[in-house]
Amino acid sequence: MWFDLVLIDKVFESGTLLSAHIRSEGLERFPVDRLEDINTDFRAENTRDFGPIRIYEYDRVKTTFLESKLKHFISEPNQIMFQLDHFGIPVTSGYYAIVFPRGWRVDKLNIYDPYDDKKNVSKKRIYRDVDIIWDKSEQTSFAQFNMESIHRNTFRSAL
Repeated sequence: MWFDLVLIDKVFESGTLLSAHIRSEGLERFPVDRLEDINTDFRAENTRDFGPIRIYEYDRVKTTFLESKLKHFISEPNQIMFQLDHFGIPVTSGYYAIVFPRGWRVDKLNIYDPYDDKKNVSKKRIYRDVDIIWDKSEQTSFAQFNMESIHRNTFRSAL
């Protein structure tokens, strides 16, 4: 896969969020593989693993880390809720992942269209292709999806 942006969020039990924004130094895209799709024992030069992906030609990208505290963060037994809006990200073809704390096994995640102005959340458009993966060896859940330009059919209507 070739992307012009990779965005990986890591949520901590305290409600802290660490975001890695990875972009190429120029306008070109850079190669990426999902770790689940490759033999991770083999490692080429100039690669780096971030969460659930491997980035090739790592010297061609710029990584910016941002740390913040999630607003409206609620952690209860067997349930976590928070609101996180990434607005206005300039992307043609990108990758997004959110990594949850070790031991949290996520089985349902809703990602809503941030530009849908409906007040009732159950009526908002939902992102259509979110993969939720449990990494047994790391005891970690993460969700991932490809980000696309707003000109593509990325969201589906609520059921």
